[in-house]
Amino acid sequence: AVLKAGWGKPLPAGRAMGVAVHHSFGSYIAQVAEVSVTKAGNVRVHRMVCAVDCGRIVNPDTIAAQMESGIVFGLTAALYGAITFKDGRVEQGNFDDYPLLQSNWEGVDQYRCTSPISGRNLKNIAITGNGILDGSGEVWRMVKKNKLTAPQWKELTASGGVVDTKGDTWYPTKESMEYLDFAAKLKKEGRTITREEAEKYKIFFRPVMLSFIECKNVWLDGVTSKFSGVESSSSSLRKCFSYKFECAKPVVLSER
Repeated sequence: AVLKAGWGKPLPAGRAMGVAVHHSFGSYIAQVAEVSVTKAGNVRVHRMVCAVDCGRIVNPDTIAAQMESGIVFGLTAALYGAITFKDGRVEQGNFDDYPLLQSNWEGVDQYRCTSPISGRNLKNIAITGNGILDGSGEVWRMVKKNKLTAPQWKELTASGGVVDTKGDTWYPTKESMEYLDFAAKLKKEGRTITREEAEKYKIFFRPVMLSFIECKNVWLDGVTSKFSGVESSSSSLRKCFSYKFECAKPVVLSER
């Protein structure tokens, strides 16, 4: 990663590099970030260089896609994960109210919505009580008819959304149904999605529910997080120190 990034070579004025190495899920990953910070304190990531050793692989494209999406997800959480208040009320109502992060990875634009509850470089965070952080105010993704019972399918289709012409797949919105055809069109045209197009199809750029990065003393006690936007993952605690998670079974972890 450092060789490909040109570590040690002169950089444009105001830019710097940082490197991180991690062993995760049986793979070794190293990434180099080239960044700058404006006088106003705004961070801009100019380039990410990633190297991964995951052993024997069958399809290299899947590995590249996993690394690219992981980079975009991490940058989104780090740069745009915030809850803002105006006139005493939270401004964000759902994940698609958050700005999309635009990144360019080897010439390819990437987008991801930010996490609804997130923090970076914070201390003494506590989310406690027997409540539920439920991301399923609206269904996040398409649902196959063969995954449900007949009564469940009837209830789902009656709740709104749209069903495809074959009658076997339900989508939360018309745009989410159209995105698959649109993605195929992009691939055929050999181009990447624009920001305007990404805004239209934001339902597909789903975040995790909670994301805390480089925080100290994070305490989650009794609360349940479910139906996060991105697959089955509901929370992300990276490089946090002394965090305590008490929901089903007490677990105390440190220096993760």
